[in-house]
Amino acid sequence: MSAHPESEDRLSILCAKDQFRIWKSLEDQRVCILCEKKFNGHEVEITRSGEGNYELHCPTKECNSGPHQWVYPGTPLISDIIEPDWWSAIGNERGRPPTEPPPPPKVSQL
Repeated sequence: MSAHPESEDRLSILCAKDQFRIWKSLEDQRVCILCEKKFNGHEVEITRSGEGNYELHCPTKECNSGPHQWVYPGTPLISDIIEPDWWSAIGNERGRPPTEPPPPPKVSQL
């Protein structure tokens, strides 16, 4: 079920349902880390379930992201899109392949 709340209600819903970032106005912008679209509070898709619960969704068609996948504009991202082989790079920096488990912790005996 789709909902199109008025501006005042829309901001209240954004503030209540986005537990990860603060919305001060509907002009505040976010960037979706999945589709990389920049959008503001006016554009956020707000749906309401049959039970009356609101859900927030990225405004990009075919993108199913929610608030936990939105960041403030200008936030540097480290993702598979930027560096597809990031896990290998981390492993090589430590001098061992990334698939090799870390050495077990040393336990002193009393």
